[in-house]
Amino acid sequence: MKASSSFDRLSKRLWNDCGIRLDTKAAVYKAAVLSVLLFGWESWTLYRRHISKLDQFHMKCLRQIAHITSSGKTSSKIQKSCRDVKLPAFLLTVQLRRTKHVVRMDNNRLSSLIFYGQLQQGERRTVKTVQNPLKANLTMLDINPAHLESRTADRTSRRALCLQTMGRFEDSRVSYAENRRLLR
Repeated sequence: MKASSSFDRLSKRLWNDCGIRLDTKAAVYKAAVLSVLLFGWESWTLYRRHISKLDQFHMKCLRQIAHITSSGKTSSKIQKSCRDVKLPAFLLTVQLRRTKHVVRMDNNRLSSLIFYGQLQQGERRTVKTVQNPLKANLTMLDINPAHLESRTADRTSRRALCLQTMGRFEDSRVSYAENRRLLR
C-alpha cells in the first residue's frame, strides 16, 4: 500500500525525531500520508468494513507519531493530542462538501449527471449507488435529503450547517465509544 510506504519512508527522519513538535508531525502526516491514503476516495463506494480498515491504519499511524503504545491511551485521547478528527468524521465532512458542489453544478456536467442519473432501461445490480450512502449519512446527521438543494444555496448557512452537524456527530461518536468502554 502506497500510504504505508510513504509513512515508513518518513519514520527515520520525522516520526522518530524528538526535536520536532507533534503538531508539525501531524501536519506532515495529513499532507504526505493521509492524502495518499484517501486519494480519489470520493468515487469509492465505502462500506463500514472499508472505513474501519482505513481508521485502523490512521490510528496506528497517529499512535506511532505520538509514541504511544496501543494500551497507553484511548483513540479519542490520541486524537486530542494530535489535534486530529476521527477518520469517519473527516470522510463525512469531505463528502458533504463535495455533494454541495455537485448540487450547485449545471445539470449538463458529468458529475451532476452521475449524481442525479437513473437507469433508462434494465435493472440495477449493484447494492449501493452514489446517492444511497449519501442519503444514509444525511439522515444520520439529521439533515433532510429532500431539503439538500435549498440548504446549499446560501454559503454561510451551508458552512454553519456542516460544522454544526459534524460537531454533533463527533460528540455522539466519542460519547458512544466512552460508554461502550465503561460497560466493558
